[in-house]
Amino acid sequence: MIQNSEKSTAPKSFLYRLALVTLAIFALQMFSDNRADVDLWGNTGFVTHLPGTQGFHTQNTFSYSNPTYPWINHEWGAEYIFNRAFQLAGNAGLMLVKLALGAALFLILWKTIKRSQCSTPTAFLYMALTVSTLGYGFGTRPHLFTFALIAGLLYVLKFYPGRGWIWWLPLVGMIWANLHGAFFIAVVLLVLMSTLEWLPPSVHRSTDRLRQRTLLPVVTVAFIAATFVNPYGHHLWDFIFESAGLMRPYLSEWAPFNPITDASDHTDFLALIALTVAALCLSKEKHDRTWLIILALVFASALGMRRNIPLFAIVAVFVVPEHLGNVLDPHLSRFKDGLLRRVALCGLILFAAVSLTFTFGKPSVANHRTQIEIDPEKFPVQAMTLLETHQVKGNALIYWDWAEYGIWHLYPNCKVFMDGRLRSAYD
Repeated sequence: MIQNSEKSTAPKSFLYRLALVTLAIFALQMFSDNRADVDLWGNTGFVTHLPGTQGFHTQNTFSYSNPTYPWINHEWGAEYIFNRAFQLAGNAGLMLVKLALGAALFLILWKTIKRSQCSTPTAFLYMALTVSTLGYGFGTRPHLFTFALIAGLLYVLKFYPGRGWIWWLPLVGMIWANLHGAFFIAVVLLVLMSTLEWLPPSVHRSTDRLRQRTLLPVVTVAFIAATFVNPYGHHLWDFIFESAGLMRPYLSEWAPFNPITDASDHTDFLALIALTVAALCLSKEKHDRTWLIILALVFASALGMRRNIPLFAIVAVFVVPEHLGNVLDPHLSRFKDGLLRRVALCGLILFAAVSLTFTFGKPSVANHRTQIEIDPEKFPVQAMTLLETHQVKGNALIYWDWAEYGIWHLYPNCKVFMDGRLRSAYD
């Protein structure tokens, strides 16, 4: 019996390590996209100084249409980090920050999936689909901090309820509120969980879960109070209440998900939905009502706004894998030995090779993976260079998608009419 156990453990351990390496390579491919988006220059150049110093902008000084309008920069902290990274290491610094956040997110989600006790093949399948779904919108943008922080928050609530870790959440709230305005999602999550935990349980609750039921409301209040420690005080919350519910269907990522027109861009999301529904319906494991309600609400938000699709993928990791394992593991156990195991190993190696090819085999415009690729077909590269070289001065009427690019190159000689900051900087 001991010998058989040793024989079965060794190949499983090797398969696990190979699967993890393959997933890491795939994540590198999905998270290292170096194409510039329209907000790159604002996210990197708007905040060059800390609050309280002369160079910290509190008014819309980049625009000539609303130059004195109060600017609530709800992501100033993330933009300052991006700016410092660029000043220290150029475009490579921006890529390193993005990849570091991607690595933190990857590790939290992988550890979560493995704690669900599902088999390595099931874990690999679900993690690969999750990483692919997260690839949507994984640019150099402040919401990456929210992705990592929401995963960390869910991990603490899922696996360390009622323990010492929960008392760190108010400090996290203060930091989060200064990094990215989506900290309000954490507030909604904490309030919702504080309420749902007092309902009659649908599954057996551990001692820690019962302790969390008492502690979480207190921690939630402290979390909310800590978010007021920011350069704008209560005005940040005023902005959140005013803008969070506004729909912006004219922006593609703010538009509702349309399964007909968006299917080709989000096949991974559709596959994730199918796996989620199948796992929850067919699993014989008991369902935790609190987490199911949270998952359902996040799913509704993803359908209502495409930019929330990655959030659904993150939350689903904390709910679905244990049920998916209950359904798939009996069928995938055949991959542990024999011919199917060798096929699985070859498949992993091929997958890793293809990911590496897509990651490093396609040269960017700068012919270097650590450089940001600025597509001259999408941005007026030559025109902007001409204006900057000749130090043209005056008010510039610049197309919406080019405005922040124009601010980066032409300010303070030129100010723009309007840019992508929308309601945070314009009336």
